[in-house]
Amino acid sequence: MAPCPVCGKDDQTQKVTAVVEGETSHGSFAGPTGGITYSNRNWGYAGGYTSLSGTQSTNLARALTPPARPQPKGLRFLAVGFFGWLVLMVIPLLLGFAAMSNGMGGGLAVILIGCGFCLAMALLVNRDRTSRERWNKEEFPKLLAEWERKMSIYSGLYYCRRDDEVFDPVSGKHVPLKDMTDLLS
Repeated sequence: MAPCPVCGKDDQTQKVTAVVEGETSHGSFAGPTGGITYSNRNWGYAGGYTSLSGTQSTNLARALTPPARPQPKGLRFLAVGFFGWLVLMVIPLLLGFAAMSNGMGGGLAVILIGCGFCLAMALLVNRDRTSRERWNKEEFPKLLAEWERKMSIYSGLYYCRRDDEVFDPVSGKHVPLKDMTDLLS
């Protein structure tokens, strides 16, 4: 244990990582469930199979949580792009063919508008892909290196429950809990 730089005692100090780990619990349940229900002035019984899982942590553990690891930009846009393609291309095609088969005018115009929207989306997706690749090659490594630097500092921090202070015993710096990110800068 490291002594607190404010009070000089170590009986209420603990590593930040140990506080987070000790005050966070994970659990799951799966099995049959049942209960009494009341709806529209009628009582009844409900039953079934339930699967639950979750994490619970104290306010202190949440306040002492480490900085989030940066994530590379991924394929999330691809799913949005596919849905957009579906809406902007397939639906106008179907509407256009339906209009032309029923002898209604404008079917070809609807098809051309759908193709135009699809072309515009393809250009936007390509532009986004280029910027995403540039971000992953240039910015992400910098963010990851900065996060690793912060994590090396974070792993050595202590917390004093008596003084509500977070401190680095190596550098001697200490701040109130609410300013913990200042120690990581």
